[in-house]
Amino acid sequence: MDLITKHKVDQAAQELFSGVQQCLSRYITEKTTIPIRRLYGYSIDGDKTLGLPFILMEFIEGNTLYSMNLREMDRDKRKHLYAQMGDVYIQLYRQQFDRIGALTLDENGGWTFTNNRPLTVDINAQEVAGHDICRFLPPNRTFNSTIDYLYMITKLISNDFYGGRDCIVDEDDARWYLYSIFTSQGILMERVKPEYNHGPFIWMHRDPRPPNIVFDENFNLGMELYYSSSNVCAPILAYQ
Repeated sequence: MDLITKHKVDQAAQELFSGVQQCLSRYITEKTTIPIRRLYGYSIDGDKTLGLPFILMEFIEGNTLYSMNLREMDRDKRKHLYAQMGDVYIQLYRQQFDRIGALTLDENGGWTFTNNRPLTVDINAQEVAGHDICRFLPPNRTFNSTIDYLYMITKLISNDFYGGRDCIVDEDDARWYLYSIFTSQGILMERVKPEYNHGPFIWMHRDPRPPNIVFDENFNLGMELYYSSSNVCAPILAYQ
């Protein structure tokens, strides 16, 4: 088993630990054949032994994709690796939803997709820093259109600019930062295709880095799939 400790947890992170991670594991296990690590337990406030919040997860024996030399690998083994990784994305793409949000636990401890805001590491980081991003994203906020969600993302970027004291170097840098915020908002809106504005919305792994992909000695896949890197999003965000 792997023990992952967290040093600081706020309200947004509590939602993640208490609901989304459990729901993600249950949903993926029920709806797909994607191999993910099992969640054994967690603590939001920290227990008496560690004194820190933690997640206790299944340990996967094997090597990460980062440690493999694909160029020198046998062609058949390489094809086997790529086929498994492609299958993960195909299965996630087939999990389609009518709005952008997040899974949560129902009264019986099962997963449900109702009115739960989408949460990311960036959103939690702003809450930890005291930037009060939740005034733009209340707990029950979901998004029925790509444009509305993209507008919220630009609000998130602007909030970081105005609330953070370490995001710029000098006045000239601040001017360029502001220019990029307003310019990117227009560019993002133009990229949204009207026929896809209202979905369907898909589930994507947003952090498929080689260190997060593990293969056993027979080159079978074991996937890292966390709340922080997996969520329901618009296709424009998944493939751009």
